[in-house]
Amino acid sequence: MNSDALLFRPDDELMSCCENVYEEWCPNSNLFSDAGQARRWGDQRGMSARVMDPAEASRLGMSDWADVVQEVAMPKEIDREGLRRMVAAGAQLVEVLPAEEYAEDHLPEAISIPLRHIDAEGAKVLDKDRAVIVYCWDSA
Repeated sequence: MNSDALLFRPDDELMSCCENVYEEWCPNSNLFSDAGQARRWGDQRGMSARVMDPAEASRLGMSDWADVVQEVAMPKEIDREGLRRMVAAGAQLVEVLPAEEYAEDHLPEAISIPLRHIDAEGAKVLDKDRAVIVYCWDSA
């Protein structure tokens, strides 16, 4: 990370004109090599802002996303009864071994998404609003 870079982040009222500052660059934000240059740029446009280094911008971004990150359920081990309850409640069951091994044997209601394809295929076939149970049945 270049410690000489500074982010000009406009005050909240100016940020609100950007539809989604995390998906697209807000035209009222900019990067500069020094604080004086950043402030002059803002003054020329009549914008008040916070000039911050990348570490501070990163901390701010982390706090902006905290509520989203806290909602993400982290993987955990479950027992058979937990599996049954979750599947009955609508969880998606995914076998991650190669398709040939899935064809040999798999749990009822499981779909096959080999581990090496989980990112690309999972995004296409899994419902992001339902829990996902990933398993690897290996009898060896």
